[in-house]
Amino acid sequence: MLPSLSEIAPGKPLYQSVKELRIEDLLPRRSVKVNIGEIARFLSDKVVLVTGAGGSIGGELCKQLSSFPLKKLILLGKGENSLFILSRS
Repeated sequence: MLPSLSEIAPGKPLYQSVKELRIEDLLPRRSVKVNIGEIARFLSDKVVLVTGAGGSIGGELCKQLSSFPLKKLILLGKGENSLFILSRS
């Protein structure tokens, strides 16, 4: 992550001012702590429908949901190809 112009020290090489990027730097809010065990218990043996499953957000949601003990995960979307690809990943 590059520093602002006011943070660059005169005479100091730019590469020494570069900071490593953290996920917290990209979010304009505090991070949220997630209780995976509680989520797993809530979703256990449930049928879950994800609309927009072929899109980038819906697809990622489906990938994450697939790790829980669901009874069934139903993918709904407009594009047949994107759902086929998602079901194979």
